Amino acid sequence: MQRIGPLVCSSFVRQLRLNLLSWKPLGKQVKDWHFPQRMFVRNSTANQNRRQRRDIEQNIPLDNVIVAPTDASPLTELSMMPNFRRWHAILVQLCGNADRYVPSDEWDRTFKEFHDDGPARKQSFYGSMMTLACSFRYRKLGDSILDHFQTKQLPFNIAVASRYIKLLGRTAGKDSAEKILKMYESIRKHFPGDVYDVGTAENLIAGLYQTTKWKDCFSLLKMMDFTGRAGPMAVSFTMAGAFLNKDCEAAMKLVGRLREQQFSPSAVGFAAWFQYAKAVGYEAVKQMLSCIRDSEWYLPLEVVKDMKSYFESLPEYKWTGKFTTMTLKGECKACHEYMEAIVVKKQEFEELQKNFINAVIEGSDVFLHTNPQELQRYRDFVEQNKPFDVIVDGLNVAYHQGGGGGGGRDAPKRLSRQLRVVVEHLLKRKQKKILVVGRKHMLSWPSYEMGILRDKVHLFFAENTSQDDPFVLYAAMTSGLGCAFLSGDLMRDHRFKLALQDDELRKTFLKWQRTHQMELLKVHPDHTVTVKSPMKYVTTVQWTDQSLHIPYSSGLPLGLHELPSTWLCLTKATKFPNNTSNPVLLDL
Repeated sequence: MQRIGPLVCSSFVRQLRLNLLSWKPLGKQVKDWHFPQRMFVRNSTANQNRRQRRDIEQNIPLDNVIVAPTDASPLTELSMMPNFRRWHAILVQLCGNADRYVPSDEWDRTFKEFHDDGPARKQSFYGSMMTLACSFRYRKLGDSILDHFQTKQLPFNIAVASRYIKLLGRTAGKDSAEKILKMYESIRKHFPGDVYDVGTAENLIAGLYQTTKWKDCFSLLKMMDFTGRAGPMAVSFTMAGAFLNKDCEAAMKLVGRLREQQFSPSAVGFAAWFQYAKAVGYEAVKQMLSCIRDSEWYLPLEVVKDMKSYFESLPEYKWTGKFTTMTLKGECKACHEYMEAIVVKKQEFEELQKNFINAVIEGSDVFLHTNPQELQRYRDFVEQNKPFDVIVDGLNVAYHQGGGGGGGRDAPKRLSRQLRVVVEHLLKRKQKKILVVGRKHMLSWPSYEMGILRDKVHLFFAENTSQDDPFVLYAAMTSGLGCAFLSGDLMRDHRFKLALQDDELRKTFLKWQRTHQMELLKVHPDHTVTVKSPMKYVTTVQWTDQSLHIPYSSGLPLGLHELPSTWLCLTKATKFPNNTSNPVLLDL
């Protein structure tokens, strides 16, 4: 049996054994292998992507994929590709683990081996192979697909053409810009109306922003907004094109758009922005950092490396840079300076309480997930028993790290035991008055475990169709600034509803969330529990008269609040001009 690259036998057999009935055969074999496709009948698309991402991480070495430091992650893209295992098996058969130019006759043989002939089949086949070429940055493979279309005089395929433009944008070469423009004109010739689907338009923008036709990105953005909605990647590429061509006004409008939509620029956008700021001068770099601070964005590692080199090259201030982390109290491990503490003022909190109840609890759509009678019953319950020390999202805690163990008859026992263990851990931390919010189906869990909980804490069970988040947040806010809550939910929906009213409310909610939300990290086999305490310090750019601290994204998965733990610490020997005595943070 021939081994097919990195899709190793042990992983295949393990997954097949775990859920044999959920697999179906593809009907075609790759050499001597059979690569089934798993059917996620009960899971959402997001869950499929997460499972596929883990599978790719375990089985496919991406270390040899040449990725520009500011480019998108191949892992992220591949995890969203339908039937990835099938297409990757074909790719490995054609190329092994390296880029390769595939002759035209070999493309014909490969297609016939996996598909019945037909125009629709060919569109899907070559479009998927170009997607893989783009994700793996296989320029030779992409060129061979284009040459095969010309050799065999196949019908024009806009999916192949637009993805080839994206590939050229990622694999910069001497002839890349010329080929991008040539392919772009070919697409416009076949589609003279310049109306494309959102995915095609984004592919075009991903290449055009680097060329003399960069202004067409704005037209494509406008068209995307008309036919759907332009995503943050398309906006970031267009922003990068504007910065690269020194059109600061247009670029900053797109920066504002991303900020309004609560998106961050991509690594490409940040890199182009910093290149422009460096060229303009020191004040422009400070303005960039000020905007990043106010927007609560995090620079990618490669841009921060460039920034470190830039500051260290300034002779008048004698900057010294170090990559570091912070203690739980916010002390820099490099210079021992403390970061600014997160403070939610009483007036801010009272305004947040009022607006949260109006926007989330009494909002027009809240009854999609509950009913007026249940909501009033809960509010009466909270009023009678408040204030609480901690609010626990019961189901979230019970199911943390697979608390149910994949189902089975004893799943309720495991779930209720995990919830009890965590609650008892909180009680030992002298957080005496605890409210656990759950759903009514939890009443059928083992009476022994639930009885212990009922004796020690307050319990409220909402309807099985109700949302947990509003109940948890309402009780926490009603209990005042001294109440924390334990939940693994990021609460993005509620942040967004508040942002619709006022961006300052969103910021206050975020400050309150970070200083009051605890994270359950692990429940150990010996029933000990590890809980991460709420944040104590601000995780944005901080600039004092003697130092500059910049949090950045290292590229590793982020935690509960999606806050990076990695920082660039810059200290200097010379004070700034017009120095201030403010020890916390200077206006940039």
